[in-house]
Amino acid sequence: MVSTEATGLAWALASVFLFGSFAVPIKTPAMQQARVHPIVIQCYKSTACFVTSFLVLLLRDFKFSYWGVLGAGIWVLNGIAAIAAVQCAGIGVSQAIWSAVTIVVSFVWGTCYYRENIPRLNLAILGVVLMTGGVSSVGVVSSGQTLRSLLKPQDGADRRDRGLVSYTKLEEGKGSDVEEDEAGRGKGSGAGGALGAMSPRARGVLLAIYVGVANGSFMVPFKSAIQSSGLDAVEYVLSFGIGSAGITALVLALWLLLGEHRKPLGPSWRIALKPSLLTGLLWSGGNFCSIYATQLLDLTVAWPLVQCQLLVSTAWGIFYYHEVQGRQRIAMVVGSSLVVVVGVLFLSLSKAS
Repeated sequence: MVSTEATGLAWALASVFLFGSFAVPIKTPAMQQARVHPIVIQCYKSTACFVTSFLVLLLRDFKFSYWGVLGAGIWVLNGIAAIAAVQCAGIGVSQAIWSAVTIVVSFVWGTCYYRENIPRLNLAILGVVLMTGGVSSVGVVSSGQTLRSLLKPQDGADRRDRGLVSYTKLEEGKGSDVEEDEAGRGKGSGAGGALGAMSPRARGVLLAIYVGVANGSFMVPFKSAIQSSGLDAVEYVLSFGIGSAGITALVLALWLLLGEHRKPLGPSWRIALKPSLLTGLLWSGGNFCSIYATQLLDLTVAWPLVQCQLLVSTAWGIFYYHEVQGRQRIAMVVGSSLVVVVGVLFLSLSKAS
């Protein structure tokens, strides 16, 4: 008979592949040309999450918890930022950064908020150091630039790459949903201007850091649901799916009513349909597998293991999208990614008694 640990490991490995691959469909040429807004993609992702969450009724009776809605709120905003990060910085760099930051933030939640015991604190510190150094190396090597050059404002022809967002109704199959601001100036003041002055990759790095912080807090509502509502991992998924649909509808309504982009979005909805739904299905599958793995394994083991998705996403970025060129740079990125994973494993082992 297969042991609980082996079954949990199988679910975790399935989650690693699905999470590591979920962003691949939104990098299709059509999606890149149209520069579909992250909120449009998130609408489809949330739809897929909502529909598939009802599959858990085949395993459990219906139960609802508002903790699932809170977790969905974290995910929806996080998902929009993640898509934007991938569009700006690439799949390999983005997921490398947010995977590492996720572990750090999760570690802080566990030690400072939940007061979890860490028998091997020195091993935990070593894991954090390795992880931080590894992800820094991945980001710098993959970009081919120094951190200073990443954050340096652009001007001249390079400023066109910043893609100031102005969504318009376009003829199907022509042009892009993202057009440069006609004035090309007058938006350089304040915090928004400072962000706009960065290169696309620099913005992607900052977004990926935010994604890591939010993702590191992703399991907090889940743990609270277990403690206060008595839900198990599978039952939590349904509340999460319902919450994802409601939160996304609210975000979309606010964006359309209060945002700058009140014109029709043109062909972007149709272009985004299949890739975004596939992205949502991959993510939902990874989410279910990771939660179920956490149900079978200890959270300290399962969640760090899931962050090995970094290897899958890095492989996509190198071998399929060719975001990194040259054998030496590829070897450095892969080596640095492995250092991050080793750091994750050290963090996990530091909890072992």
